[in-house]
Order: sequence, then C-alpha cells, then structure tokens
Amino acid sequence: MGRFVGVLPDKSLRAAAPIMGDADLLSVGFLLEDKSGMDGLLEIVADRLSGIIAAAHEHDLWAEAIDLLATVNTDNRARLGDITAQQSAEVLGGIIAAAQSLEAWDALLPVTRAMSFDSLVTFSKHPAVHAESTLSAIVDVALNKDLWLDLLPLAAQLPPPQRAFIAAQVAEQSDERLSDLVRQADDADQ
Repeated sequence: MGRFVGVLPDKSLRAAAPIMGDADLLSVGFLLEDKSGMDGLLEIVADRLSGIIAAAHEHDLWAEAIDLLATVNTDNRARLGDITAQQSAEVLGGIIAAAQSLEAWDALLPVTRAMSFDSLVTFSKHPAVHAESTLSAIVDVALNKDLWLDLLPLAAQLPPPQRAFIAAQVAEQSDERLSDLVRQADDADQ
C-alpha cells in the first residue's frame, strides 16, 4: 500500500484505513515511496494517531514512528508530539530510548519545539531525558545539525542540574561560535 498512497484517491485510502491495524498503518507510512503524502495520510487516520503511537511502543516500531515524525509538517509534528506526551510514561520513555539508540535526536528535537507548552513540560520531566548521555546526544545534535533553536525550549523546561549540564557543554564552543549561538537565540526571542 505504501507504494500506492501517492496515486490512490483519498476515497480509496479512507476505505482501506479502517480495516488496517494501527501497526499496519504505521508500516504503510514508513514504506511510502513519496513521503510528501504523509500529511494527507495523517489526516485520513487522525482519529487513530493515539493508537498508532501506542502500537509503535507495543510492537517496537519506534524507528518507523520517528521516520514519520521527520517527514511531516510542523503542525503534524506538534499534534504527534502532544499525543505522544499524553501517553503513559512507559511509552514516552520508549520514544526517548529509541531516539537515543537510533541516534535520531535530529528527528525528535524539532518535535519538542513544536509541542504545546504542557506537552513540552511533560516531556522535559521524564527521567530518561535527564540522563547525561541523553543530554550530551541532544546538545551534540543541536549544535552540529543547526537545531540550536529547537534545543532552547526544551532546555528552558529542564531542572537546574540538567540546564547546567547543557550550559557546560555549550560553553565548550569557541567564543565566535558562542557569540553566534547567543545572537541566534536573541533574534528568535529565546
């Protein structure tokens, strides 16, 4: 089905979606030949997004779910981020662990920036985010993949020891780089 989503009319997709399981829908999204159709597919299954996220956890399909997050527009990133933050702590921990093991913070960090404030707070309170190895990976991605402005909203919600850890890592940058990071943050009112 992933090969045909881009060419099938919405009516056909709407007819097929109800007979597919949540894990199957996630697999279809992962296998889309033309990822530009992902946002349209999400609209068709909007009422099932919570179940699809739960299926990602239950069937260890986090790689597929994170791939989905990396291909959707900002509004859908926000929606998926908020739905994920509303799941159990175990599910939220699952996506955090997956982002860490798959080295996929470049896909997940922009989602945290798009989340609602309450969802971001929930995400930032999860103990898995507080681990130094996780924070190091997040900061490394933020600094090396031009995601600095995606890091700042998350960092602002972390407890003081974790913020201090991030600050220490950022302080290791050259003076010129630090000046650029501060300028970017200031220009973005962050």
